[in-house]
Amino acid sequence: SHAGPNVRMFVKKLDRFLLRDIVSDGSAGTVYRAEEELPGENKRLVALKVLPALRDATDANATRFHGEVKVLSQLTVHPHVVTIYAMGVTDNYPWLAMEWADHTLAEKMLPEPTDAGVVLRAMLQIARGLEAMHGLTPPLIHQDLKPANILLDTLGNCKITDFSLATVTAKNKTHGLATVKYAAPELLSSEF
Repeated sequence: SHAGPNVRMFVKKLDRFLLRDIVSDGSAGTVYRAEEELPGENKRLVALKVLPALRDATDANATRFHGEVKVLSQLTVHPHVVTIYAMGVTDNYPWLAMEWADHTLAEKMLPEPTDAGVVLRAMLQIARGLEAMHGLTPPLIHQDLKPANILLDTLGNCKITDFSLATVTAKNKTHGLATVKYAAPELLSSEF
């Protein structure tokens, strides 16, 4: 499910965030381009992910949100993992405020061959971000790593985002997949 029409129809502000546009709307929530109001009448542009409204503490969306908060709280600031500024629940809507990026890797992919140096740089940055996730105890698996979930900052650096399906490997041996096209072979194997 998604954040729903009620959010789009009446919410122009959520907590301290002014909602500007819907960037994406999917099963894991709605992502808005938003402005965070900061002290001294300052503002910063953020990506604000809003999950569907919670009915109660046993709501599946509450479980998803708490799982994502757990994953993100384990990741320290890493240059190739999206920075999370704040997390919370306002009027029963769970939200995550994270750094804004104008583009994703998917938007920059071209049908014709690209310079090998550019591709190698991107692959190394993504690998470093995954290394940070896999280096946690217990390790985390992203489960939906694809070009649309790799943000490009203003310097063209890659940053992994969208941890709604990330799982702790020690606790979960059955992994759901959102995008089979980009799935790691071990996630498609019945032996894993």
